[in-house]
Amino acid sequence: YGPRAAKVGNACIWALGAMPGMEGLAQLSILKIKIRQPKAQGMMTNALESAAQRNGLTADEIAELSVPTYGLEDVGLRVDELGEVRSELRVDGNRVEQTWQRVDGKKLAAAPKTVQTEFGEELQEIKQAVKDLRKMLPAQRDRLENLYLTEVRGSVPVWRERYLEHPLVGTLARRLIWKFSQGDRAASGIWWRGQIIGRDDQPLDWLSDQTTVELWHPLHVDPQVVLAWRQWLVEHEVQQPFKQAHREVYILTDAEIT
Repeated sequence: YGPRAAKVGNACIWALGAMPGMEGLAQLSILKIKIRQPKAQGMMTNALESAAQRNGLTADEIAELSVPTYGLEDVGLRVDELGEVRSELRVDGNRVEQTWQRVDGKKLAAAPKTVQTEFGEELQEIKQAVKDLRKMLPAQRDRLENLYLTEVRGSVPVWRERYLEHPLVGTLARRLIWKFSQGDRAASGIWWRGQIIGRDDQPLDWLSDQTTVELWHPLHVDPQVVLAWRQWLVEHEVQQPFKQAHREVYILTDAEIT
C-alpha cells in the first residue's frame, strides 16, 4: 500500500547519502536493490549520484567501493580468537555460516559462557557482522547480475581489486564467467585455483593491465561455447550465484526477424 511514513523514509535516504565515508552509501546500495517504489528509487539514485560527484567518482564506482568487508580477512573467511575459543565466519556459496571451536580443534555448538562473559563486546560485533553479511550477500549478488543492464567494463587491475580479491564480492565473482578483451583478442574465463582459465582449463596468460573485463553473457557467443561452459561448471562442481551459463536465451529466428 506504500510507505507508512514517507517523510521519515525520505529523510533517512538523504542522511545515508550525505554521511561521510562509505558506510552510509553501502546501506543505501542495499536499499536501492530491495525497495522498488519509484519515488524512493529516484531519491536513492539522486543521493548516490550526489555522493559520486562529491567524491569525484561515477555511481558505478561508488557501488563498487562502498561494499564493506565486515572483518573478512581472506575471500569468504573471518577468524576471531577469543581466548581459548575460535570463531570462524565463512561465506560459502550463497550462504553465511559461523562455527565455533576450541584451539585444540574440538567443535562447539555455540560460544561458551566464558566467552560471553569475557568477550561480550567482541561477541556482539561478530553477531552483527553475521546479520549484516546475510543482508549484504544477496544485495551484492543482485548488483552483479545487474551489470548486464549497466554494461560496466573495467581494467584487470581494478577488477581484481574490487571484484576478484574483495573479501565479500570475491565469493561471488570467482564463480562467474568473465569476458576479457584486448585489441583484437577476446576470450571468456573464470577464476580457478588462483588463476583465470578458459573452458579448456588452460590459463589466460595473456591478460595485462590494458585488458578490459566485463560480465560474460551467453547471448553473445556460439551455443557450443555455452554448452562447453555448462559442462565445465558441472565437472568442476561450481555453483554460480545466479543463472549465467544456464541463463535462458531466446534468439530470434529468420522468420521473426523478417
